[in-house]
Parts: sequence; structure tokens; C-alpha cells
Amino acid sequence: MVRDGIQYSAPRDRPGFVVATWIKTKREIWSRQIYVIKHDYKLGLEEDVQMIFITSLELGEGVLKVRNEQGSEFELNLETLAVKVLKGTSVIDFTARTTVRE
Repeated sequence: MVRDGIQYSAPRDRPGFVVATWIKTKREIWSRQIYVIKHDYKLGLEEDVQMIFITSLELGEGVLKVRNEQGSEFELNLETLAVKVLKGTSVIDFTARTTVRE
């Protein structure tokens, strides 16, 4: 997604993060963690199975709306980079789960 020469993306190699990059120079302007993923290595699951990725980005007036695979929704203020949780949680905690669903 691009606006005013800036590309906003959610890199697959940085789950939970949004990155702003100048299109012209391909230089990163900023990156912001939208939510945290706490992995539980005792579950016997590989780390990539415990990843929750951002599925959509939507630009609004001064904000970027972010959604992830769990249905959580966030709003990132593009001026202050403050994150507001609209739905769901800001911490995805696999360590708090007692059972694993397949």
C-alpha cells in the first residue's frame, strides 16, 4: 500500500510489525510493533506454527488500520506511531495455552 511516496507493509519475516519505506530511495523510515507474540517452545510446535501474521492494512485519515489472522484489529496513528487495540489483544500468548488444537 502506497501513499505520498511511502509504502506501508507488513513483512512476513517480522510478524506483528508494520514498516514504512520511502519508495524513491527504498530506505526504511520507521517500523512499529503492533502486537507481541510470546512463543512456547515446550508445546513441541515449531516457532513458525506459532506465528500470527498481519493480513490487511488500510490507510485512513492519519491512521493505518491493521488486522491479523486471529481477527484482532488495531489502529496505528501515523503521526505519533501510537497503537490502539480496537478488537482482540496486543499480546498473543502461546505460553498461556494448556492445549494445542490441530
